[in-house]
Amino acid sequence: MDEGIMFVLGVCLGSLTMLVVMLRIIIRLHEGQDRWRP
Repeated sequence: MDEGIMFVLGVCLGSLTMLVVMLRIIIRLHEGQDRWRP
């Protein structure tokens, strides 16, 4: 495997994981707003 390919794969995996985490946080925030309303 070439180092460049490994670097690109790492960046792609990192960005994908960041997107998933951000989506989870946004969903939790939306659910939390509904729960925290008096």
